[in-house]
Order: sequence, then C-alpha cells, then structure tokens
Amino acid sequence: MIRVLIVDDSPDVAESISGLLALQGDIVTAGVLHRADGLLEHAASLDPDVILLDLSMPGADPLVTLRELSAKRPSSRVLVCSAYDDDSRRDMAREAGALGYVSKLDDVQAIVQAIRTVARGQAYPD
Repeated sequence: MIRVLIVDDSPDVAESISGLLALQGDIVTAGVLHRADGLLEHAASLDPDVILLDLSMPGADPLVTLRELSAKRPSSRVLVCSAYDDDSRRDMAREAGALGYVSKLDDVQAIVQAIRTVARGQAYPD
C-alpha cells in the first residue's frame, strides 16, 4: 500500500482527495494536515510514502518546508498538488526538492497516476 500524507489548507480539498484515494486498491491516506507547520515531525511519525503538498497555505511557507524536508528527510517523496499550474511554480517546487507536480485541476486519474509514479521514486511528469 502507498501511504499518502495530504497537506492542504482546504478541508474540502483534503477530504475529496482522501475520498479519491480510498477508492484505490493500492493507496491509503496516512494523515491530513491543514498547514505546513510541523510537517517534518508529522512526516517522521507517520512515515508516508508520498507527501501531497499544496504550495499556497497560511503558516509556514510550504516551499521552505519542502527544502527542509529535502535536507532532513531525503527519503520523503513529495508531490506538489497546486491550483496554480505554471512553469515557474513547477521549477521552484522541483528546485526545492519535489519529485513531482500536479494541478488540482487535472482529472482524478492524473493525480492518482502522479502519486503512484512518485511513490516509485520517479519524477512526475517525467
């Protein structure tokens, strides 16, 4: 099973993604956070295979947190899931350590495929 930690400030979005994952036979939600605050500690305790991270949230800057994750938990596989889908944000996320980037506007199968790809340690999109 692929364990996913969802980090999104919108409870509705997090619930929708968690519901989508529950329909998959090989993916489960390991936890849900609505802020990037404390993400390092939660990642250490929950040990998810993939961290699905929104880039626009109150509290700790998700990009700074992503850089910290990359430095302190290099085994963490982060997939950014954002409503903003432009090359500059994709580049910033990759430079900060994300293995993949998917738009919240993509169809649900693209998000599921991105999770599976990143869980295998492969970049998405390649």
